[in-house]
Amino acid sequence: MFLTDELDCSVAGPEGYSYFTDIDNPLYWNVDPDFEEPRATSAICFNAGVTCQDADGDGVFESCDSMDTGVLHPLDRYRERLLDLVGQGKTVVMMGGLGVPRVVAHNPNPVYEPIAGGLVDLQYRSWIDAPHPVGDIDPQDWDLGTRAEHKIFELGALGPGCARVDGQGDLVGQALPPVRIRELCQGLDTIDDDGNARTRCCVESICGDELSPALRCLSGAVP
Repeated sequence: MFLTDELDCSVAGPEGYSYFTDIDNPLYWNVDPDFEEPRATSAICFNAGVTCQDADGDGVFESCDSMDTGVLHPLDRYRERLLDLVGQGKTVVMMGGLGVPRVVAHNPNPVYEPIAGGLVDLQYRSWIDAPHPVGDIDPQDWDLGTRAEHKIFELGALGPGCARVDGQGDLVGQALPPVRIRELCQGLDTIDDDGNARTRCCVESICGDELSPALRCLSGAVP
């Protein structure tokens, strides 16, 4: 089970930590737009763990995938363990509250997985440099001078996968879209001998009002 509003950052210690702490090793550090020098931020988790393609430069990524640079643990570390359990005849289901669009429809039949919204409609894109709701910057932060370049410096090039607003429509939270966790989770989905999909990845939006549908999906996937 995963609940997070940022990217996975499973550092491969002890060597991997040097990429965060060693000022002589700023390979994956972004440049602070205010001080014009590289600094260690959460963006390292993106820079060292994810690669995205934007061939036409429109700010929407055609794809975002995990990459192994030695900074984070490779996904195979987790994938092989989970598939080993599957090979032992055990049912492995992964559930997550992640930075994906709100789920708007579920399969009425087991395993009750999302069929609209969520991972189905997740779009990888860059930060939109305008105040919410037109862009991704909290209006109060915008008034204080925060721009998309500051968000990229702090969190990486991936813009939010979802946003949460209050009853007045004011922004109260955002969450980055999953890449490594998505790959690991969807890697559990299989096709049975009759050609039917067997969903084992149950993901709801952490920006949504509740995560109980993910529990229903989980229970529907367990024999």
